[in-house]
Amino acid sequence: MDITPRQLKLLAYVIEQHGTQKRKYNFEPYWFHLVRVGVKLETLIPLGTEVGLCHDLIEDVPGLTLAVLTAALDSFGYSKHEVDYIVTLVKDLTDVYTPEAYPNLNRSERKKLEAHRLWFIEPNAQTAKYVDLEDNTSTIVPYDPDFARIYLLEKDYILSKMNKGKASMYDAICELVRESKRKVGL
Repeated sequence: MDITPRQLKLLAYVIEQHGTQKRKYNFEPYWFHLVRVGVKLETLIPLGTEVGLCHDLIEDVPGLTLAVLTAALDSFGYSKHEVDYIVTLVKDLTDVYTPEAYPNLNRSERKKLEAHRLWFIEPNAQTAKYVDLEDNTSTIVPYDPDFARIYLLEKDYILSKMNKGKASMYDAICELVRESKRKVGL
């Protein structure tokens, strides 16, 4: 992966924002996940590297807003059009039905509402979600097969109608979920 000066600035920003956050199962720095998603998205959607690096910022960094992300991207030299595109996809990829926002709903209810929302997000955002799910599945299934059973059924439901992204990635994530379900006995 060739990295441009503005992508390097963005990577440094993302690393700083995520701070000492670690992945739940393998305890690697969280930003490793973001880089993997960005590298895979680089050839799949416009500004895929940037979308991959930013996709969890709003969801996982307390107090970080879309306005703050917009200002940061602008300061790194992205055009207004590029900033609007990246921020739109990040917004699409940010969970809305969280326990904090909907404390009266249980996990199952929140995940169903989130799935319904994801079915209608922009096709490039759906492609980014496929890549995110692929990377998440690669750690959840081997490290926590009990939770993987719940997780995979939720993802299967999401994917049942979140099918407007890049067809090759959609087919790949659907196959990975099917294969992973077999591995955990579903």
